[in-house]
Amino acid sequence: MLHGLAAYLLAAMTFWAPPSVHDYTRTPRAETEARYESIAVDLTAVVNDPDEVPLFAGEVGRAQTALVMLAIASYESGQFRADVDQQIKPSGDGGHAWCLGQLHDSYAKGLTDRVSCFRGMLRALRDSWSMCQYGPPADRITGYTVGHCEPGEPQARRRMERAFSWWSKHPYMAPIASR
Repeated sequence: MLHGLAAYLLAAMTFWAPPSVHDYTRTPRAETEARYESIAVDLTAVVNDPDEVPLFAGEVGRAQTALVMLAIASYESGQFRADVDQQIKPSGDGGHAWCLGQLHDSYAKGLTDRVSCFRGMLRALRDSWSMCQYGPPADRITGYTVGHCEPGEPQARRRMERAFSWWSKHPYMAPIASR
């Protein structure tokens, strides 16, 4: 059973894309559920890495960063499809984008597993955040979603609305640390 941030992310994933949406692949449901848990664990490991700088500051900045990344991945990967969740070959954008983050170019170099995918995704988002320095968060990720800063861009807006809607109804509260 997952705890903390990984459990929180898994709840969002299963709400946005219940494992049953993948039943058409004839993959056993238990296998899809285990893959979802693994996605939540891997994303948690990346955003909690002290060497990784989150998009958001503050006590829950890493959780907010993870939720935004997950919301983006839910759209980019066709609801966390297993065939996109691999690093063997590019799976999207006409055979040019890799992994759950649908990474391109330098962000896709060196991908070996899902953790490296999430590290590349976070780097791409930080670069977008730096490039698009003004406006709401949806405008700041347009460097990631469309490759340039574009206020009001619908793809970015949908991805951020998914994350912000979840957060507003289910804010993350870090577990109380025991001594």
